[in-house]
Amino acid sequence: MTEAQKQRLLTEAFKQRSRLYNFIRKRVAGTEDAKDIMQDTLYQLVDGIDQLESLEKITAWLFTVARNKIIDLYRKKRPVTVDGPLKYDFGDDQPSFFDSLPDISQMPDSQINRSILTEAIELAIDELPEKLKNVFVMHEIEDKSFKEIHQITGVPMNTLISRKHYAIHQLRKKLVYLYNEMEV
Repeated sequence: MTEAQKQRLLTEAFKQRSRLYNFIRKRVAGTEDAKDIMQDTLYQLVDGIDQLESLEKITAWLFTVARNKIIDLYRKKRPVTVDGPLKYDFGDDQPSFFDSLPDISQMPDSQINRSILTEAIELAIDELPEKLKNVFVMHEIEDKSFKEIHQITGVPMNTLISRKHYAIHQLRKKLVYLYNEMEV
């Protein structure tokens, strides 16, 4: 490929910058991530310009590279989940579900995010099956120990622990999209 052809391809690609940035920005939560992906995509274009064959393919190539970089970003930010059983001792000195939530206080618009997050958590708790919700609310919100919950309900402590584990698992599944959108 001649230098003139490379220059023509690069010129055409840079005409697509605004459209490409809008594509990226709609799919990532933060402007910094969008700028990084944009820069990486354009760098990859300049670095691999010899591999492109024609002007028609350059736009598709740019958007494909950007999409792949967006996917890579979300893979890096995938939340850690608990798949195995939670190990509680009956002293209830385990961290609270709410302590395990990411800190959003340093984020821009933290007041708005906190309001959205609180509402989403309340809704997710309300949608839990009744048995799971009762144990979760008594242990996490009312700060009752498993022993106290056992005395109130008569349900074996292992069952209570299991129900809380499943409640946390379901809450995390329901809230993961929100954290991804907030770029936590």
